[in-house]
Amino acid sequence: MKIFYHNSMYKELIKIFYLSAMVDGKLHDQEMIMINQYKDHFIPKKELSKININNIIKEMHTLVSAGMKPKYFLEQIKKKLSQNELNSLYALGVETCSINFEIVPPENAFISDMEIIWEIPQAVIKAVKRSINLRYLHNIS
Repeated sequence: MKIFYHNSMYKELIKIFYLSAMVDGKLHDQEMIMINQYKDHFIPKKELSKININNIIKEMHTLVSAGMKPKYFLEQIKKKLSQNELNSLYALGVETCSINFEIVPPENAFISDMEIIWEIPQAVIKAVKRSINLRYLHNIS
């Protein structure tokens, strides 16, 4: 099954994968596998050639290394996407933070920032966190 978003959504998806994977300072094997699966199965090849994932990651890495905070990126993403798209990226960001069966304080802060900046509805937050709690045995609140 392919999920079709507009071109900007794919770029923002890559940014959220980068931020949520790197917010704790380390790219875990599980995170890399998940990102590659999404890239291979949910982003159409036609779109992959348009967005140039390597350039997005290099740009993100450069900006983060220079001191740019995740909140800045979240604010920029909010300006480009609908609430439904933000809800979807929120769920994928939480999934990425959780996939290695551990959520550390920087990941909790990032999740909280997504909720606040993107004004994620409580129903979405509860559903995503319940799913994470069931699948990864986290007690994410």
